[in-house]
Amino acid sequence: MGLWGVLGRAGLVVALAGAGLAAGGAAEAGSVAPQLAVKRTSGLLDGDIAQFSVKGGPPKAYVWVEVCAPDTVAGACDEDTGRQFRVLPDGSLPLSPKKLYAQLATGAGTFDCRTATAAHPCRLALTDNTGAVLDTVPLRFQPRGALEAAPTVRVDPSEELVDGQSVHITGRGYEPQYHPVVLECAAGSTEATGCRSRSRPPATTDKGWLDETVELSATFTTGDGRAVDCRVAPGCEVVVLGTRVRGPRSVSHPLHFAPAGAKAAG
Repeated sequence: MGLWGVLGRAGLVVALAGAGLAAGGAAEAGSVAPQLAVKRTSGLLDGDIAQFSVKGGPPKAYVWVEVCAPDTVAGACDEDTGRQFRVLPDGSLPLSPKKLYAQLATGAGTFDCRTATAAHPCRLALTDNTGAVLDTVPLRFQPRGALEAAPTVRVDPSEELVDGQSVHITGRGYEPQYHPVVLECAAGSTEATGCRSRSRPPATTDKGWLDETVELSATFTTGDGRAVDCRVAPGCEVVVLGTRVRGPRSVSHPLHFAPAGAKAAG
């Protein structure tokens, strides 16, 4: 799961169809069975962001929220696109975003949620760290819905740039509340080794929007030791690495610097 920092876990130990049994066991051990609530569950498209909340969860424990194939036993969930959250001391999780993917890659094989029947839909599952299902909610995707387009990235300004100038970088279509790596790179770079280093970028919004300000350099040394001058061909780009789990590994936007000696406007 690499880029997303997802730790390997055991396969699901409870069938999704029997999630109520796991929840019932939790109710006997504690007081209230875990409850996963999702704001919108029908008419879904690939890339939609669901807003979910949890009640009666295991206090202070880490849980996962994952999209799963319908009525399937162990290994039915797409762990690559799952997200981990920590339950509050009162057993709740406030309203949080989760990006939904129509095409799943599970331990039991691949599945396209657009082909699921009304009687046997895909599900959003709340699981514990062992993979045991605590609760599920049915998700219904549009059968003819298109797959999500690639994320966008825009840079303002991107022309007549000078050394030390700050630019506004925006984009849509990313993982929500995540930290895609936004870098100034030598043109054509697809790895961070071809870029200028920087500190951890801010998180995207709950809608998966990118919005940050970055200071550019006309010259820099890349991670692999190359000297780059953005004022001469082939120039430089803003590159976003780690856009989302299902999608391009990177997207970019060209930068055009003014000749040496130019000063920033204003």
